[in-house]
Amino acid sequence: MIDLTPLDVRKKKGDFGKTMRGYDPREVDHFLELVTERMDELVKEL
Repeated sequence: MIDLTPLDVRKKKGDFGKTMRGYDPREVDHFLELVTERMDELVKEL
């Protein structure tokens, strides 16, 4: 299993390349923010 923290996800945000037919960067950013918020909640529960 990979050790992954909310901070790792936040740092990764700017590392994705951009292409003309790729994903919408705003949608990716929004999704990553949702993931990190949920990860923060889960870490606090531990």
